[in-house]
Amino acid sequence: MKLSMRKADLVVVGAFTAALVFLLDHTRTFAPPLLEGYPGDAFFPQLVLGFTLFWAGVILVRRLFQAMADLPEDERPFKLDGREFALVLAAVVAYALLLDPLGFEAATTLLLAGLLIPRYRVEMTLPRAMAWGVGVALATVAICWLVFVILLNVDMPLLVLPRYLTF
Repeated sequence: MKLSMRKADLVVVGAFTAALVFLLDHTRTFAPPLLEGYPGDAFFPQLVLGFTLFWAGVILVRRLFQAMADLPEDERPFKLDGREFALVLAAVVAYALLLDPLGFEAATTLLLAGLLIPRYRVEMTLPRAMAWGVGVALATVAICWLVFVILLNVDMPLLVLPRYLTF
């Protein structure tokens, strides 16, 4: 099957947008707020889904306007590497299964480093790619911990990092 990149973008982002709309609608079934002024269980999922839906919409609108303006078709063929797709899918499933026993810190670091090191390896030596992959993974875990656990007080399966800071 051969598809141009523009058509592949429209198909993938269109399907992704439909899934986001379905999930956003599903959040209406979440429990209502317990206290007045409390955002409720659906607040953070709706925030993330709304943000993602906004950017998916931007991509869709941009591609549709390009199609209507009769701009030259992006001739690069879309190619799905089945092996790479299966590896990423397996990594995400392993992450979901290992999140509870290993904790957020280790599971997320392993997932991100495992996905980033092969990407960095294309342009760097292996030791440098490993250093960058692990460094970016650790920085991402630290930022997520600070934002979600410390600032927003979201309960996460932590094993190493503290759930709150005391001074």
